[in-house]
Amino acid sequence: MKRLTILFCLPVVLSLNSMLLAGGPICNNCTFLMEDATFSLGTTDQEIPVLATNDVDLYGYSIGVRVDDPASVEITEITCNGTFASSISTDFCVGGVSSDGETAGIGVVLFDEDLLTLAFGELPPGSNQSIAIVKVNIVAVAAGTTDISFEAVTPGFSPAPTENIMTNTNGGSIIPAVQNATLTFVEAPIGGQFHRGDSNNDGATNLPDAQYSLNNLFLGGPDPVCPDAADANDDGGFNIADAQYTLNFLFLGGPAPKDPGQVNCGVDPTTDDTLPECLDPRNTCP
Repeated sequence: MKRLTILFCLPVVLSLNSMLLAGGPICNNCTFLMEDATFSLGTTDQEIPVLATNDVDLYGYSIGVRVDDPASVEITEITCNGTFASSISTDFCVGGVSSDGETAGIGVVLFDEDLLTLAFGELPPGSNQSIAIVKVNIVAVAAGTTDISFEAVTPGFSPAPTENIMTNTNGGSIIPAVQNATLTFVEAPIGGQFHRGDSNNDGATNLPDAQYSLNNLFLGGPDPVCPDAADANDDGGFNIADAQYTLNFLFLGGPAPKDPGQVNCGVDPTTDDTLPECLDPRNTCP
């Protein structure tokens, strides 16, 4: 019979290799990571996915993050809603943000049904699985960069620090390796933002976008409202490779659409393509 294990996190030093603090299956490749991202000045509710790579089943995890310059980027929320982990069930998902927007922390325990049954769910082994989302506002007044890092933090909802920890199926604690991210904020022309891969301009990147691209390229369908958005692989052109890139991402675990990505509106960080700016008034991004 499975039992609830309460995890007390002690101060630790992160290393490049995952470390096991208690009994249970050893994780040889366990990592928390955030990816570099580019945002436009003045934008709000921008999402930074927190991803996990793990080669053993996990029952839960805790995450702490800090932005180096809260005067440029302020954290507004950290949540497990809308992640792959939430599809398993996260009846215990508690997070909080410091009053100055500098730090945030979250603790998640996976359950098959609900907390009262004490029936655990499991995050299966996988690569770059979405386990949390950090939401930020870009409050900088000029273009620049700042880093967001995994750290043990005390964001205010608990007197104890929130460590970066995974828990295995025996209640053992695993310290994952971490990959931090650099956030870039830039000036954006009005109407110049887009979701990468959003060929049909509906505000999301999904299967209909690949269909829309193929219909335009080979069946005489309508042109994309924003050709830069249709350039999913960001190689500077719009062709069959973009539809294939989107399908590979959606169904075969391929890389995500290039910056500004499929989640947030943003500008194209590359300037060497021949595609026009997204200035069409029908564009779903501001």
